[in-house]
Amino acid sequence: MKHQYFGDINDFWTYGLLRQLQRQFDWSIAYFWLLTPDDGSNDGRKIDYLLSPEKYRNHDPELFDFLRNSINSNNRHLNVYENSDMTSDSFFISDLLPQNFHERKEYWLRHHQKIINSDLIFFDPDNGISVPSVKKSSNNANKYLWIEELEHFKDLDSNLLIFQYFPRVERESYLQKRVDEIRVIFKNSRIFSFSHAHITFFLIENSKEKISHFDESIFTGNLRTH
Repeated sequence: MKHQYFGDINDFWTYGLLRQLQRQFDWSIAYFWLLTPDDGSNDGRKIDYLLSPEKYRNHDPELFDFLRNSINSNNRHLNVYENSDMTSDSFFISDLLPQNFHERKEYWLRHHQKIINSDLIFFDPDNGISVPSVKKSSNNANKYLWIEELEHFKDLDSNLLIFQYFPRVERESYLQKRVDEIRVIFKNSRIFSFSHAHITFFLIENSKEKISHFDESIFTGNLRTH
């Protein structure tokens, strides 16, 4: 996540999903922003949805108005969301994610105790879960949540939610490939995906208190159980 992304269409779906989950299950949420420095690129400029309230606002009117006001005020920073009333019973990990994978063990350990009692832990990497083409020593390593880093969380009584961009591949096989990777660590867990045009979210049921059902009427996008 970068501050420059704040308020774009992917944030609208992301915060909307988190708010829906919190409303339905009354979960406390720990947000790992996995923050990376702004880079001066055009990424994060997908804000035209705010010009179409007739199409988007009904999904979450309060959130839509909040993001529109923030963008109109040129106030694009994560602390705008953190300090708002858009969420409750939440904790935010807002420090920069180390650029190199090998420097990140201390990062996870430093925050472990802060999030240990959260019902849901949300990870917001720039791109999603790690890919073979990007090495751990790469300058781009901090754009990914490395699959093995989920080992830090498998023994917690917390569900996990991961943001993921879709690459330009066939969607169904891609989702299944990612689910298979996750299931190597979370062997007996149900995994759900919530997908929109360019993004998906993987929800790992890792809590002892199982998810009995989803009120699908409150969710946008495609919900799948894996």
